[in-house]
Amino acid sequence: MSKCNKIRILNETINAKDKSTLITTPKELTNNRERAIVFSFSNFQKESIKCRDFNNYYRSKLDAINAARDFMESIKNLSTYTPSQLFEPALKEQYHYNEFKDELHIQRIENVLINGYNMKSEKVKQFEKLYFEFQFSDGKRVIGIKIEENKFSLLFLDSSHFICKESSRNIKQKEKYSIPGVFGGWEESVDNILEVSKDDFLQMIIDDIQMGKCTDIHEMAKDLEDIVSM
Repeated sequence: MSKCNKIRILNETINAKDKSTLITTPKELTNNRERAIVFSFSNFQKESIKCRDFNNYYRSKLDAINAARDFMESIKNLSTYTPSQLFEPALKEQYHYNEFKDELHIQRIENVLINGYNMKSEKVKQFEKLYFEFQFSDGKRVIGIKIEENKFSLLFLDSSHFICKESSRNIKQKEKYSIPGVFGGWEESVDNILEVSKDDFLQMIIDDIQMGKCTDIHEMAKDLEDIVSM
């Protein structure tokens, strides 16, 4: 695997005495906006949950699979950039990178962490409200905390953009989604029962066309042939 295709993972440790987060990383990466972005998964919550008015389940099994693929692809791509590059207007707009300042959004994030993922409030306080989001697929976001300039710790996936629900579409429909994400694992019963229907495939092709993701007529024909053969 080439260097540019590697996902850079951050190693974290916790100081139990003063409850501060200590970062164990190469010295040359510390406080440097010109070094490549590094991701930590040590606080990442992989399960899908419903918590009050938050829901990060998916509408279909295919949607969950595609989301996992897009998420890993985005992480891989972002690992090739520096913070300085990320904050350039074009790239920042592409990933919809946003650092939360509004107390309403911060409360929603901490509600998910504490009441949804049962994270201790003392641990959440360590995050010091340094929350951010970026897009990994249309309408889907990942929530994390910014540890240092190039060090990002990922917390959970916001698959229906509920943290900023004011700008999310079809909220009432998304509240009913019930297919768990790939990272949490599927039980055998779920895997056998939750089959993807032809309508699911057709709707996703329509969505891709409307968003300009599907412009090759030959590729479109191949997708339709696959559906016919189901």
